[in-house]
Amino acid sequence: MISFNTSVSTASIEDLYRSTILWVEQHCSLVDLRPAVLNSLRYLCTATDILSDPGRLPEEALAAVDRTERRRSTQ
Repeated sequence: MISFNTSVSTASIEDLYRSTILWVEQHCSLVDLRPAVLNSLRYLCTATDILSDPGRLPEEALAAVDRTERRRSTQ
């Protein structure tokens, strides 16, 4: 997140747009995102019951995000 905060300019809406797109292109490639997505799915499949009840995926995913955010806010 520090990289994003230091890389994105808010001097104008055009700068915000341009610098955000540039940051995303540099930091959000499939190669960069794949491990995080796979680890998240692995966690959801092993720590929840979404494999037996796939309809709970949205609820379980939101709960996992909430837990992660709470952990980060206490650090």
